Amino acid sequence: MRIRRVKRLIQASFVALVLCGAPAAHAQSDAAKVAAARQIGFDGIKDYQAGKFAEASDKLERAYALVKAPTLGLWSARALVKVGRWVAASERFLETTRLPLPDSNQENHRRAQEDAAKERAALLPTIPTLQVDVAGAAAGQVELAMDGVAIDSALIGVARPVDPGERTVVAKFGGQERQRRLTLAANDKKTITLSFDAAATPVTPTPSTTPVTAPPTSAPPTRTPPPASAPPTADSGAGGSNTLAYVALGVGGAGLIAGGVLGVMAMSKRSEIEDSGFCDGDRCAPEVHEDIDALDNLRLFSTVGIVIGVVGVGAGVTLLATGGSEAAPSTALTVGPGSLQLKGRF
Repeated sequence: MRIRRVKRLIQASFVALVLCGAPAAHAQSDAAKVAAARQIGFDGIKDYQAGKFAEASDKLERAYALVKAPTLGLWSARALVKVGRWVAASERFLETTRLPLPDSNQENHRRAQEDAAKERAALLPTIPTLQVDVAGAAAGQVELAMDGVAIDSALIGVARPVDPGERTVVAKFGGQERQRRLTLAANDKKTITLSFDAAATPVTPTPSTTPVTAPPTSAPPTRTPPPASAPPTADSGAGGSNTLAYVALGVGGAGLIAGGVLGVMAMSKRSEIEDSGFCDGDRCAPEVHEDIDALDNLRLFSTVGIVIGVVGVGAGVTLLATGGSEAAPSTALTVGPGSLQLKGRF
C-alpha cells in the first residue's frame, strides 16, 4: 500500500512538472485558456496512466489545441498511438520537435522534443502501408475512399501509410462500384487491385425528324393528281465546288500574303548583308555566311508562298467559273533541295 502511494505521488509530481511550462510558452495567451489547458492536460495524463486511452486522447487533444507546448504535444501523440491513430501520431511527434521552446522550463520541453523524435523514429517502421491499384480505368477517373473518407486519385498506385485495424476501401467508376475489406496489422505492406469492366460509351439521343401528323378527320381525303413531271433536283456538286473554291481562294490569299512578307524580309536581309562590309560583289566573308543562308531560306519560302497563292487563287477562280463541271482543277507542288516544281491541270 505504501509503495502505491509513493508511485502515485511520483506520477502526480511528474505530471505537474510536464505542464508547468505551458503558461510561460504562451505568455500572450489568455490566462483562463492557459489554466484550462493545464487542467485538461493534467486530467488527460492521469487517464493515460490509468489505461483510459480514449478519454486521455480526447482531453490531450483539447489541451494541445489550446496551448501548443512540446510537453502536451508529446503526450497527445502518445495517446494517439494507443487509440490506433498511428499516422496522426507520427505527424504530431514531428510537429512537437519543431515547436519553439518557451522562455521558462526549457530543459523540460527540450527533453519532450527529444523523446518525441525517438518515439517517432521507433513508430514509423511499424506503420502499415496500403497500395490501391485499379484496372480497366484510368486512375484520374476513379473516385476512391477509405472508411468513408475521400482519397485523392493521385495516391492510386502509391503505397501510403495507413492506421492499423479493419479498413474498407471503395472505388467508383462509370456507374460501377468496387469494395474491399481488409485488416492491417503492424509492419504490414499490402497491395490490392480493384478491377472495372470497360465502361459503355453513353449514347446521346438524337431528336426525331419524323413530322407529327394530325389524326384523320371524318371527311375523306382529297386525292391530288400526280404532277406531269418530277421537279428537277438541285445539283449538289455546285455547292461542294463553291465551298472548295472559297477554301482555295482563302489558301491562295494567305499564300500571297506570306510570300509577300517573306519577300520584303529577304530584301531587307540582302540590304543588311550588302551594308555589312563583308561582301565584295558575289564573294562574302565567313562572318556573314549564316546571314546568307537565312537570306536563301527567306527567298525559297517567299517563292513557295507566292506559288501557293497563285495556284490557290487560280483554282478558286476556276471552280467558281466552272460551277462543278466534270473537269475539276488539279495541282501539285513539289519542293526539293534547290528546286521548286509546279504541276497542274485546270
